[in-house]
Amino acid sequence: MGRHMPLVLSEAATGRIGSILADLLDKTRADAALVIRQDGRLLASAGKLDGLESENLSAVIAGCVANAREIADLLKDASFALVYNRGEGRYLHSALIDDDTILSLLIGPQSSLEAARQRSQQLGAAIADVLVDARVAFIASDQAGADDDLDNVTRERLNEVFDGGPQN
Repeated sequence: MGRHMPLVLSEAATGRIGSILADLLDKTRADAALVIRQDGRLLASAGKLDGLESENLSAVIAGCVANAREIADLLKDASFALVYNRGEGRYLHSALIDDDTILSLLIGPQSSLEAARQRSQQLGAAIADVLVDARVAFIASDQAGADDDLDNVTRERLNEVFDGGPQN
């Protein structure tokens, strides 16, 4: 699925993502995990952010990833899919998991950065699968709604033509 595809998460999809994030935090011992849309909207989070505003953090992370993508374009290197920030005793690992979505891990000293990178790659793919399913379900339901509307319009028009007027 390409960039900027519609995305509506069902309760079941949100639950699946929450379970994957919980598993990711457990396996990496990261402090927090965030799933962020390319436009900066937070889709899901787990863990402790220690008072950080998740919406603001999500927007800034999305900006950093967009910046890295632009640098990659200038360098003609499509492999820039990871942004890594290091602070005093903490790391922020942000990676694209599909064209539209970022998975970020806030990693403290109790975590291995390499383990977090590997696990986020594996479990990020599982989250991407959930998002693909959600996009497909949205498109299918939208198409079904359009078909229903077309059926109603067609039925009304046929009634007008053959019966001499609209019927209710």
